[in-house]
Amino acid sequence: MDVGAEYDHYTADVTRTYPVSGKFSKEQAEIYQVVYDAQEAAAKAVKPGVSFSRVSQASDRVLKEGLAKLGLITAPDATYQILYQGKPINLPQFKIWYMHGFGHWLGMNVHDVGDYQTPLKAGMVFTNEPGIYIREDALSYLADTPENKKFLEKIRPAYEKYKNIGVRIEDDLLVTGSGAEWMTKNLPRKIDEIEAFMARASKEMNYSQANLNGNPTLALINLNNFSEANLYDWKIGSDKTISGKTVRRGWIWAGKETTLSGLNHVGHSHSE
Repeated sequence: MDVGAEYDHYTADVTRTYPVSGKFSKEQAEIYQVVYDAQEAAAKAVKPGVSFSRVSQASDRVLKEGLAKLGLITAPDATYQILYQGKPINLPQFKIWYMHGFGHWLGMNVHDVGDYQTPLKAGMVFTNEPGIYIREDALSYLADTPENKKFLEKIRPAYEKYKNIGVRIEDDLLVTGSGAEWMTKNLPRKIDEIEAFMARASKEMNYSQANLNGNPTLALINLNNFSEANLYDWKIGSDKTISGKTVRRGWIWAGKETTLSGLNHVGHSHSE
């Protein structure tokens, strides 16, 4: 679950990966632990004056080593090949299983503006969100080269073992004078914490309530025409537009006991 939370116009961005059964399988736990350790390494690298890329590299290093240990890549710095204009180009193997960046700035937008070349300073806030995604079709599109054939032969057993497991853990870090503060530290993150949370929630939460909210309302807003207006007076088809309010679009299930909604961010790289 990738969740964008907001308070007083400021945003958070948090991801947690839960096993559907309530218990991590051995293979799921092994992938999860690598991602967890990568998060920890990134947080330890945070301090004023350090570059964002240095923090990202600390996370990458753990991911590479973990994937190599599991047999999903042949070595931490090993490469595979793509073809560009008929010529092979080498790319890091670990990026087959980790397609996105380490994190992004947070502020008044979930993906806020900022220069990633700027050295970190106390007060900056960003996400720490490595991930590993063993997609079933990930190997189907590799270029047909001798080097790729060797790579596939070596990692095929591990791929079959771990395929269809995906893990991302995302937390929000505040740069302090001496390091990083985990702003999302109260949310379960360790394997045993996740399993305990699921066991407790399955007894406390009435999941059937989601099905009772059978009449969602659709909110669509023309984001190109903002002006002064009252959010609560705005209606679909009205020429009134909105200024200074948080705006979302999508299906919204309303109700006191709501347990789900179908919101998404415009222009966001993944659903929230």
